[in-house]
Amino acid sequence: FLRVFLVCAGALAELLGDCAENLRQLAEPDWAPEEREVAGESDEFKGLLRGLVALRRILWRLGLAGKLFLPGGGALADFGDAPAADVEALKELHGKAAASLADAQRAWRRVEATLQGVQADLGGWDPDACFEASGGGAADQQQ
Repeated sequence: FLRVFLVCAGALAELLGDCAENLRQLAEPDWAPEEREVAGESDEFKGLLRGLVALRRILWRLGLAGKLFLPGGGALADFGDAPAADVEALKELHGKAAASLADAQRAWRRVEATLQGVQADLGGWDPDACFEASGGGAADQQQ
């Protein structure tokens, strides 16, 4: 599971970084306000925003998984008689997975800041209402 988590978090960090960079180009001062408005109203840009809504939820889900499966504060449980090499490999995997998740979260903050700069809004979102968090509304809709 941790290896899959590592790959997913790394891919998400890269994807969000690319999105932030592409959005940053839209915020550059060489764009005329009219050009920025036309770009913001395009179907392609609206599709990008819908994709970012989905990526926000994926990042949230990975964050939940990280809270469950990654040790907080670098502490690992007692492995008893486990071979030292296995313990070291697990520590390394935990470290890389945590770093990839942190990279994805930083990339998401860049996306949010850039969206704010171009005055684009993804709409409100309440993670507590998601069925994964046992929220009432979404949980009821899933049944």
